[in-house]
Amino acid sequence: MLARERQRIICEKVFQNGQVLVSQLAKELSVSDETIRRDINVLDKAKRLRRVHGGAIPIKEASIELPYRKRLETNMQAKRKIAACAAGLLADNDIAAFGYGVTADEMIRQIHGVRNVTLLIASVTALNLLVEKKLSGDFTGEIIFLGGIVNVRDNCVSGSMTNLFLENLSVNKAFIGATGIDSNGVHAYTLDDGIFSAQLIRHTDEVYVLADSAKFEKHSLYKACDLDAIHHLITDLDSPLSPAMQQTLKENGVQVHYV
Repeated sequence: MLARERQRIICEKVFQNGQVLVSQLAKELSVSDETIRRDINVLDKAKRLRRVHGGAIPIKEASIELPYRKRLETNMQAKRKIAACAAGLLADNDIAAFGYGVTADEMIRQIHGVRNVTLLIASVTALNLLVEKKLSGDFTGEIIFLGGIVNVRDNCVSGSMTNLFLENLSVNKAFIGATGIDSNGVHAYTLDDGIFSAQLIRHTDEVYVLADSAKFEKHSLYKACDLDAIHHLITDLDSPLSPAMQQTLKENGVQVHYV
């Protein structure tokens, strides 16, 4: 098992259980105590968790990604506003790709009136929505569903197969979500989500991040990109961004759209 995969598992166990023990992790992952200590040190330095004697505990500011169905119950009013704004930024003839997440799926629901667009998706919910919209005549564009391993928890497909589909594709807009955004960049909770978002960013001309204000000043396991890799940020005003965060976004050339 690669170190990155071990570290992902360690973070998940920390957030699920409230703490982890070196000895227990070493046994479960079939490695030495010293290997686990090194992993915990790496994660502690990256501020993904806090190292304590004999193990690790969560950092309070770390963001925990809930299962998809639970996220449908969290900050939905803000997510709908963000999705409506993002849907209005999709134009005729666009080739657009979408990351995982409730807000991106809600954006799909709110797409109306655009012509000759091609949408690349990896979300099972987004696929169902677009099929319904196409059958009803509400959407006339092309749908490209990226293949991969079905992730039931997050209602999407993911993994190396999904990322491989993106290798030879080029899109002009990508709409991605985030588990956390801080001065270091845009973060995703799972390795698959983070790698997929990073792949989208590499293959697009213009990057839009959809994130409700509760996601700011937080981080999680995987950094998908630095702030200077994104062009637009769409967020709500329920919890205004701190002056420091606003300044950091400005310095990195990010155009912020408030809803």
